[in-house]
Amino acid sequence: MASDGQSDQAILASWEINASPWVRAVRERQIASREQVTNQAIISTLTELAPSSLLDVGCGEGWLCRTMRAQGCDCLGIDAIESLVSAAREKGGHYRCLRYEDLSDADFSQRFDCAVCNFSLIGKGATELVFAAMAELLSHGGHLVVQTLHPHATTHTSSGWQDGSWAGFSEDFQQPAPWYFRTLNDWRALFQNHNFTIEQELAPSASDGSLPLSLILVGRLNSQ
Repeated sequence: MASDGQSDQAILASWEINASPWVRAVRERQIASREQVTNQAIISTLTELAPSSLLDVGCGEGWLCRTMRAQGCDCLGIDAIESLVSAAREKGGHYRCLRYEDLSDADFSQRFDCAVCNFSLIGKGATELVFAAMAELLSHGGHLVVQTLHPHATTHTSSGWQDGSWAGFSEDFQQPAPWYFRTLNDWRALFQNHNFTIEQELAPSASDGSLPLSLILVGRLNSQ
């Protein structure tokens, strides 16, 4: 069982504190792995799918929504942290402050061709609730795209809570968020148990052939 310091609530508490430095880090392009590899990896994956409508789950300050909107995609971003949603709105676009546990009851007045979770599924129960909500949020044959830390880039061998770290970030960051590590097989099981067929498994890495910086899973929702 997770301790108080290792829970979905602890993740939200950390992001409440670190929202402002996160906005600066993203907009000032301070995160090397994202700038060099993972941002373009998720953009390329979504561009290949070419959805007309996109739900960005855990959108943060909205950079991915802005990018996809510039490509003609109707994009709605949601995030549980009000200050991140406010920062996203400042740049234009459509955003809602919404916690993952409220997804299944939210009225979006439409179904989406695609939902994307870009490094935004770091909890346990909250992640499972996102998957569970997809059957009501995605259109027939819609896709769920998840980018996360590649399990093979860690030393962990079984799923479980891990302590977080802001190593490599500025001193403005405080109180690191815990995160729930999942093995590759457990990620696959999440998709399969929620009626998705995994169509792609990608492992973006730097050009030097080092360990993958992320894992991208593309799932298609099967007919009910």
